[in-house]
Amino acid sequence: MERQDGLWLFHLESPARPMELENCWQICLLAAGWGRINTPQLAATISRGQLLLIPPNHPSGLEFEAGSQWYQLFLTPELMKSSMEESPLALPREPVLLRISQDGQNRMSLLLTMLAEEESGQEQYADRARECLLGLMMVWISRATAPCRPNGGELIPMVLDYIEEHYGEPLNLEQLAASFYVSKYYLSHLFSKKTGISLFRYLTQKRLMEARQLLARGVPPSEVCQRCGFGDYANFYRAFKEQFGQSPRDFSGKENGR
Repeated sequence: MERQDGLWLFHLESPARPMELENCWQICLLAAGWGRINTPQLAATISRGQLLLIPPNHPSGLEFEAGSQWYQLFLTPELMKSSMEESPLALPREPVLLRISQDGQNRMSLLLTMLAEEESGQEQYADRARECLLGLMMVWISRATAPCRPNGGELIPMVLDYIEEHYGEPLNLEQLAASFYVSKYYLSHLFSKKTGISLFRYLTQKRLMEARQLLARGVPPSEVCQRCGFGDYANFYRAFKEQFGQSPRDFSGKENGR
C-alpha cells in the first residue's frame, strides 16, 4: 500500500476497501484476469482493461479470481474534485464500469506505476509530480467516457431539449451535468458561451414563462409553483414579481377577471 496526502495506492492486494477509506473515491484498473463487482447499483463481471470508478460511501463488493492483477487508487473527495476541475467528465454518483483501449490501459498502468514510485515524497518536487500524474490520469478517464458524452456542438441543443421536457422537475446545474456525463464547470461555461445567458437564468426564465401561461389559464398559484419546478413558493413569488412586476396572485386575478 502506498500512501500520500489524500491518496492511497494498492497493487495486487486485497480488493476490499479498508474501513478508514470508506469515504474516499476508488479507482480500480484490472490489468489481467477476471473480477466481479456486486453492489445494489452495479452487478457486473470485470474483464481485463476495464476501469471501475466507485464514489465515496458506496460498498465496493469487489472480488478477483486468483492470479488477477489490478491497481486500486483511493482519493479523498477533496483531491478527486481538484483533480477533475479542468476535465469535462462529471463525477458519477454511483459505481461506473468503463472499458478503455489497449493504449489507454498501457498509459493508465504506467501512470499508476509512476504514482507508486512517488509515494515516498522524498524526491524533489514529488508533490508536483503527483499532481501532474493525477491530471494525466483524469484526462485518460475522460477519454474513456467520451463515447457516452455528446460533443460541444451537440450538447447544448440536447440540454435545451432536456429542460423543455423536465423543467417541472427539481433540476439544477449538477443534475443536468450528470445526465450528460460532463462536469458542471464545463456545462456552465459552454452553455453561457453558446446561448449568452447562464444556465440557471435560462431555466428560471423558462419556468417563469410556463408559469405565466398556467396562471393566465386560471391554474392556482400554489399549483403553478409545483408544476413549474420552483418547489418553494417564496422563491416562485420573488422570481415572478421581479420578472413581471406583480405577484403571481395579482397577475392571475387580472388575467381571469378577479
